[in-house]
Amino acid sequence: MTPKKSVLTAAMVGAFVLGATACGSDSGHFDGKAPEEIAEEARQAMVGLESVTISSDLVSQGQEVSLQASIASDGSCEGSFTAESMSAEFISVDGSEYLKADEEFWQGEGMDAAEVGGKWIKGPEGEMSLTGQFCDLEQILGEMSESDIESGDWESVDGVTIDGTETVGIRSTEDEEAGTTDLYIADSEDAHVLRSVRSGEVEGTVEFSDFNSDFDISAPSDAVDMSEIG
Repeated sequence: MTPKKSVLTAAMVGAFVLGATACGSDSGHFDGKAPEEIAEEARQAMVGLESVTISSDLVSQGQEVSLQASIASDGSCEGSFTAESMSAEFISVDGSEYLKADEEFWQGEGMDAAEVGGKWIKGPEGEMSLTGQFCDLEQILGEMSESDIESGDWESVDGVTIDGTETVGIRSTEDEEAGTTDLYIADSEDAHVLRSVRSGEVEGTVEFSDFNSDFDISAPSDAVDMSEIG
């Protein structure tokens, strides 16, 4: 069973494929640095993370997708997503995956919605594919590490204050026909990306927090094994 990739991929594209990462500022850690220099520093900070929480509200191809996920480098994660009128929670821990979704989601998967709707379901190893889509931090951040940062692909925008942290901002101008991405990076040695605001083919906001935090993720005690259903 693989949850609908067209819906879930929309969240992934907006949340993680940022190309790279950051803007010049009048004072602070990034004072005097060119946008591409800040982008490189921010990228290095992000690809070195051991854990992070990502929250996104995006619209892609007319579909509204919201995602919240706390992800660790050991493959454990937990979160939730909504897409159109469907919603679900997910957990990945100790190599096992769990999903609790509403009846509409399960109907779309060809399952007996009345039997599984609203229950935690433990999936056969590798079949839910949540680890690949949401919980593989190395793969997610790898999109950043593999991208090229070119001079002239970024321009400065005003920074904002996010939860009390001053940021510097940059706008990606590499493919303006497809849309723009404004990135806001903490104006400190941490250089973490705190917010991404996209417009164009994918629109919405993605926020990053809980950098290198220890997440207490455990398997649901009342999960039903998928092999026991039907």
